[in-house]
Amino acid sequence: MQGKAALWFGDTDDLAPIAEAASATNLKWGVTNIPQTNPTRPVTAQRGASIAIFHTTDARMRAAWLLTRWLTLPEQSARWTPITLRVPVRLSAYAQIAPQLPASFLRLREGFGDTLPTLRSAPTVKDAAQIDTIIVEMWTRVANGADPNAELKNAATRVNQLLGNLP
Repeated sequence: MQGKAALWFGDTDDLAPIAEAASATNLKWGVTNIPQTNPTRPVTAQRGASIAIFHTTDARMRAAWLLTRWLTLPEQSARWTPITLRVPVRLSAYAQIAPQLPASFLRLREGFGDTLPTLRSAPTVKDAAQIDTIIVEMWTRVANGADPNAELKNAATRVNQLLGNLP
């Protein structure tokens, strides 16, 4: 791939196989944000497991809230990250585990670069996977020469139809 570039849209689940393939070929790679409305305040959408606390008795809701707080403590995130190779829930968790990270995660961190501080939770919406597919298809067509404005309009229409905002 000398003199060429590749573009991949994916999520952190894709990083481990990409890191392995890249290191096998000495390919230089990294993770970056897609173009931003305001590049001085970049944002990287981060998805993860959703936690819901349902309305029930006060005692059960408090127990659920305490469990949620415990799960998201830096210490728990620091334990979870090396096992799953997932981005830590908190920057403070990364600071705790950085000295003893496994080699496979260090390679992921090398690729992830400085995007870690820009992570923001992606909203949980119905049909999120289909919306992701529409966006990836839009970017793919633009990368292949399609008109960006037309593709954006088409993608917006498809997403609004999916969400029930348009017939």
